[in-house]
Amino acid sequence: MTTKIVFRNTSGAITVDGTYKNLQYHSKSTITQGGAQKLPLVAPMPNMWALSSTGGIQMCPSYGSASATDRIDIWSVVGTGERYEFCDKDFVRANPGINIYNEISGELVFSSNIKPMRVVDAVSGVANMNAGEVLLEKTYNTSRKYAVVMGSIPVRLWAGSNIETYCPKIQTSNGYVKISIEKMTQANAGPYRGTLKTPTYNFLVVDVTGY
Repeated sequence: MTTKIVFRNTSGAITVDGTYKNLQYHSKSTITQGGAQKLPLVAPMPNMWALSSTGGIQMCPSYGSASATDRIDIWSVVGTGERYEFCDKDFVRANPGINIYNEISGELVFSSNIKPMRVVDAVSGVANMNAGEVLLEKTYNTSRKYAVVMGSIPVRLWAGSNIETYCPKIQTSNGYVKISIEKMTQANAGPYRGTLKTPTYNFLVVDVTGY
């Protein structure tokens, strides 16, 4: 027997029905303290990954990489951090549970046996790209653990007496999430002077408790 079912939130809006779609948890890995690290994608495409660190993780796109679509450069600033990877792979059900299918295509769109990406906040804007600029600082639920998915990553390159790179720094602890712009690298200046900025940013805060 087939039963038609929908889930609604406390406001009465439908949150899960036959058209529902979400990424699911795939894997977790540890990021060690150190310099630039290549983190290849593990989960099948399409996918997203979220970062969490008490001490702080600073990140910047892999400009100039021949395979920039499969990696991102990470600087673990203090201590270690975690990377949580989510993807849109086929659902695998090992145990009985609640399964919801699209009534037309027959596609499984929800299963109670998977761990979905639990988005709790979405933030976007245009940064001034100054050191210490706070893009987000908020305490959510202190009993939960959170990570950050970066979409558009703001970057500023400044060439003067030195060449300096400014990128987002992510800090998470006991329900607290902070994202700020900080100087990431500094090198001796070459013959060029000036500033290059891509200040637009957007990111998701996701609940990774128990993942």
